[in-house]
Amino acid sequence: MIFQLAYLSFQSDQMKDDIDGEIQDILECANKHNKEHEITGILLYKGGAFLQLLEGDEKDIVDLYGKIASDLRHERPTVVLKQYANERIFKDWSMAFQKVNDLDLEKIESVLPWSDIIEKTNRREPISNNQIKEFFQFFLYKLKG
Repeated sequence: MIFQLAYLSFQSDQMKDDIDGEIQDILECANKHNKEHEITGILLYKGGAFLQLLEGDEKDIVDLYGKIASDLRHERPTVVLKQYANERIFKDWSMAFQKVNDLDLEKIESVLPWSDIIEKTNRREPISNNQIKEFFQFFLYKLKG
């Protein structure tokens, strides 16, 4: 079984001057670390918010999330999904990345609106695991073209 953890966080003021450079640094570090630990996933970014899915061994994922949660580039990290799955969603990517655009949001709106993810997380309301997984799967299909 594969452990999956997804979280939502917000960029800190530390990132506001060079968000693209900071994201590039995050991705370079993530790809190196994740390959070494057989972790896969995706990082989504839209308007100051990050939504990331991590997949792999539970201990490795929990350790990695602990590092992310203490990274000063992230504010208010909140777990929105924690579960075991039979297979990985992003098995071909040590860390895929997508900037979420308005067209993406229109296509995914019926499954789970981006604004609902943020609002429910801020209110500490649960989000359906199936909705979160479908949301990430949309981006898998987009990556595969």
